[in-house]
Amino acid sequence: MVMDVAKEKVADKILRILREEGRAMTPKEIAEKGGIKYNTVRGTLYRMVKAGTIEKKGRGLYTA
Repeated sequence: MVMDVAKEKVADKILRILREEGRAMTPKEIAEKGGIKYNTVRGTLYRMVKAGTIEKKGRGLYTA
């Protein structure tokens, strides 16, 4: 359960970053802006797209 809470916090942080920026961003940009490990960002973005929380725009760009 602790892992689920941690994943949820990362997802919330990513969503906040995407909304604040107001533009499509790469996983690298999100990782740098949020101080989150790149691989963690990639995995979380995948789950968020699958859940319909965010959208993937083009090649490697994500938007809220």
